[in-house]
Amino acid sequence: MTLASQKPPAPTTRVREQGARSREKILDAAESLMASHGYAGASISAICRESGLPASSVYWHFENKQGLLRAVMERGADRMTAEVRAAYDEPGTARERLRRTLQRAAVVFMEQPREFQRLEMIITLEQGASDEVWRSASDRFRAHLEELLEEALYEVFRPVDPAAARSIAAEGTRFAQILGNGATFEAIRNPDSFDPSALVEQLEIALLALGDVALAPQGAMENES
Repeated sequence: MTLASQKPPAPTTRVREQGARSREKILDAAESLMASHGYAGASISAICRESGLPASSVYWHFENKQGLLRAVMERGADRMTAEVRAAYDEPGTARERLRRTLQRAAVVFMEQPREFQRLEMIITLEQGASDEVWRSASDRFRAHLEELLEEALYEVFRPVDPAAARSIAAEGTRFAQILGNGATFEAIRNPDSFDPSALVEQLEIALLALGDVALAPQGAMENES
C-alpha cells in the first residue's frame, strides 16, 4: 500500500468534540454580529475576534461567509423545530398532542430569539445577504413543521380510518399552511394586536371539523343538509 492510498486516521472523540464546540462558538459569534451589524458589517475578522478562533477555523467549518450565514440560519430553524417536536412528543392523547404542537409552533414563531429575529429582518432587507439563504432556512423550518403537523393529524384520525386519515392529514396540513402564511403577514403588519393563541384555538377547531366531516357517513351528511 502506498502512502498516497493510505487514509488519514479517524478523528478521536475528543477531537470531534473540540471541533463541535469550535463550530458552535463561531455560529454564536456570527449570529450576534450579523444581527447587530448586518451581514456586510460582520466581517470574518470580527467574527474571529468575537469567537476567539482563527480564520482558518471558520473556513474549515464553513468554507466561506455565505456558508456561515446558511449554517446560522439553519441552526435557528432546527432549534425552533426541536422545540415543537418536544411538545408533540410529550405524553397525552392524540388530540392533546395536536393541540400542544399548534400552541408550541405559535409560541416559537412569536418568541424567536431576539438576535435571530433581527437577523431574519436584515437578510430580507440587506442586498449583501442572499435571499436564497433565507428561503432555504425558512423552507427548512416550514417543511419540518408541516411534516410534524401531518403526523399529529394522522394520529388523531387513524383509529377511525387509517386510509382516510392520510388524506385528512395532508389536506389539513395544506389548510394550516395557507392560514399560517396569512398569520405571518398579519403578525408583521399588526404585531400589537395579533393574538396567536386565538388563532391556534380556531385552527384546531377547523382541523378537527375537517376530519370529522370527511369521516362522517354519507347518509348522515345528506340528512344534515
